[in-house]
Amino acid sequence: MKPSEVSDLLEMAAATDRRKVGMADVEAWHAIITEALGEDAPFDDARKAVVQHYGATHEYLMPIHVVEYVRRLRKTRRWKIPMPQAPPELVDSHGYPDPDDREKWQAYQEWKAEITRQIENGEYMPDPPPDVVRKSMAEVESADGQMAAWNRLDSWERWLDKGQSLPQVEAWPGAEPAAEIDETPRTQRDMSALDNVVKTI
Repeated sequence: MKPSEVSDLLEMAAATDRRKVGMADVEAWHAIITEALGEDAPFDDARKAVVQHYGATHEYLMPIHVVEYVRRLRKTRRWKIPMPQAPPELVDSHGYPDPDDREKWQAYQEWKAEITRQIENGEYMPDPPPDVVRKSMAEVESADGQMAAWNRLDSWERWLDKGQSLPQVEAWPGAEPAAEIDETPRTQRDMSALDNVVKTI
């Protein structure tokens, strides 16, 4: 987030709580927010934090309120938005990275880190598969236990804005949330499954 964006953020807060905003305030807020969230923290996410905060409380806005809100937003995005398939040159025929190939493993980790960053910052949003897209909003809202439109990015953000806990919903068929990718070699997973079958018998 740029210092000019932090200045805009503080001016927005000042319009509500009548605080006096000077250069020292901008520099301090910029240092705190970028240290906690990184230089690439989106202004739109921070702005949502201010809107949500003063829509829910009279408490004086502090940098920690922005940081905590954006962290929750990032965590929700990682949890709800499925990772795309890795480039075929970085994985095996089953779609899994090979830890024994150091060069490919490093390239896979760099790819994953970048995609995760994009997901966290709201820069990446995949199109839902055809069988998930509903014909009308009425069908979406009546869908059994599912989030209101997987194909609408702001649906779960509104849950955060209302201070509600996220509903327990299933991911798209075949999708793996970014925070839960299992990088255990496929052979180990297969053997674990076989052990379970043997124990059951």
